[in-house]
Amino acid sequence: MPDIDPWGDVEIGNYKQKMEKFGIDPIEEVEDRLPDHRFIRRNIVFGHRDLDTLLDARDEGEEFAMMTGIMPSGIFHFGHKCVVDQIKMYQQMGAQVTIAAADIEAYNTRDMSLEEARELVIEEYLKNYAALGIDLENVDFYFQSKAGNDHLMRSKPGRGDLRKCRAGKDRFRTYPVRGHTQAAVRGERREETDSSTRWIRPGSSH
Repeated sequence: MPDIDPWGDVEIGNYKQKMEKFGIDPIEEVEDRLPDHRFIRRNIVFGHRDLDTLLDARDEGEEFAMMTGIMPSGIFHFGHKCVVDQIKMYQQMGAQVTIAAADIEAYNTRDMSLEEARELVIEEYLKNYAALGIDLENVDFYFQSKAGNDHLMRSKPGRGDLRKCRAGKDRFRTYPVRGHTQAAVRGERREETDSSTRWIRPGSSH
């Protein structure tokens, strides 16, 4: 039985075995506490870790949060959209959303300058995030290169960046996803997508 390979086309092995190995619980256990979402209905999102703790906090009126990331690698594609759809669901549930842009990682692994990585984040990712319905005004966003304990003060996008993103929402509102069409679905090959939420996506290395 092959191991899960996030970069290849190998047949995926026994999901139940992998879930037990990594401590992943079936999403069905908390499905009735979640918004009605096609990813759950279609068994695309089929596992979680400690999501019940988050839902308990929500139900008790406590604050809760989710975090994901952007590793700028190229044009926005369906794999990214799968992540955005989950971010949007969490935001609608009332989560405090944090998005980190890994411009240093892109500099080290993608042979691009920090400036190029930051521009790609804005033009290809944040604009499409806005176009797909993410409320960026209520997102804690920062670049990895500027992060620190005071990142809320130092690395929030400038108002000019947010205006660019809002302009992008108008520009791409017909259908913002362009380029590759590989989706993060059960058993399919995944091209380089962002870090997801704590729900497990097949082929994810995070």
